[in-house]
Amino acid sequence: MSTSGQHAADIPTISSENEFSELCQLPKALLYIQVDWSEQERLSRQIFQDVLEAIDHNGAPAFKIDVSSQQQEYFENWLIVQKQHVHLFYTGGYGEILLVQNGEVADFINFPAKTGFEETKAKIQSWL
Repeated sequence: MSTSGQHAADIPTISSENEFSELCQLPKALLYIQVDWSEQERLSRQIFQDVLEAIDHNGAPAFKIDVSSQQQEYFENWLIVQKQHVHLFYTGGYGEILLVQNGEVADFINFPAKTGFEETKAKIQSWL
């Protein structure tokens, strides 16, 4: 099933530890880290939304997790144990995109608004 042209409003929000565990069972998934207090994150969110609408996901779903309240200890703990150096993304506020493969961070985009549309798109497509 193609997920090409997924509209940003259709991105499911991970709102519980159980939902996050389900994401970690998937072969591949895109995970966007959202906060409500950062202008950089809002700019990155637009880049992510534009990229999602422009690419074919090859069956890899996209999710977002809102860590504005910083009450998702399960997510923070997961970030800490990743081989990639991503634990600071929990409080970063740059709208980080995690490329999750079999429950681990395979790669990431730290600040999509700075990286830009074309480079963000290329990196996600090459990983998919």
